[in-house]
Amino acid sequence: MLEATELERRKPVWKALSEFYLDTELQPSDYDHVARVLGSSGFTLTELKAIDRFEVFPVLINNLLSPTGVWTAFDEPWLHEKCVIACKKKNHALVRLKNFIVYSLFVGIMKKQWREIEKRIE
Repeated sequence: MLEATELERRKPVWKALSEFYLDTELQPSDYDHVARVLGSSGFTLTELKAIDRFEVFPVLINNLLSPTGVWTAFDEPWLHEKCVIACKKKNHALVRLKNFIVYSLFVGIMKKQWREIEKRIE
């Protein structure tokens, strides 16, 4: 399990990544904002993608599947609480298998999002 300071360090990353899961199309300014937060986080690109895949994606993917999903912003305390729970569970074999299966359905969307971020971080 991660220390409290490491979880605190993740909070702005979780919030920034949560924009990928809003029920809206991200604009260039949204990608700019996310890239600024992620770029200044101190995490590598590989670490950021893992945080997204194993800590944020499992919590928020249902928003993209809902016909009445959240489209402005997620409640931060709720988001942090759920991401901490996902962080604690992310190394369980069944959780990783479920994540692999569900993530594979959205890999095209996620690759597009990450290409936009990578262009801005470089």
